[in-house]
Amino acid sequence: MGKHRRHLLGETRLLMEYLAQTYPDDRWLTNIKVGTAIQPKVGLELTDEERRMFKVYQRFPDAVVVRPRELVVIEACVWRSLEKVGQLLQYLLVVPHTTELKPFLDRPVVGELLTAQGDAVAEKICRDHNIRYTVFVPPWLDEFYALHPERKRRAPAPGTMDL
Repeated sequence: MGKHRRHLLGETRLLMEYLAQTYPDDRWLTNIKVGTAIQPKVGLELTDEERRMFKVYQRFPDAVVVRPRELVVIEACVWRSLEKVGQLLQYLLVVPHTTELKPFLDRPVVGELLTAQGDAVAEKICRDHNIRYTVFVPPWLDEFYALHPERKRRAPAPGTMDL
């Protein structure tokens, strides 16, 4: 199995175990397309198939959890959580424009970055943007790390930053 596929399977497993443990009674939507599809110019009629083709340009967070009092948008990663912050901010911006989520948009939309590896810089940025930063370390993580290079097994140090 290729390195990239192995990594994605780890992320998916991390996300699903976290959702089952943390949000067992809530509705989960995984890889839902958020925002609106590109709209053609006025007067241009598209077939349903052509409209679906435009949806590939939409963004999709790893999960949206529909809770009684909030809508939680989750982006998950095993490592490189800093890179995921920007993606999550994009999702939070466009979720209110998602047709499929309209019945739930009366609730506050909350962002959550889920990672298996703490990163002080990513955590600080999340805190500054009112995003939940969750470190979830499943029991199989060491076995997963063994399949990857040593440099991937630790988050980068924040350096001399005073966080």
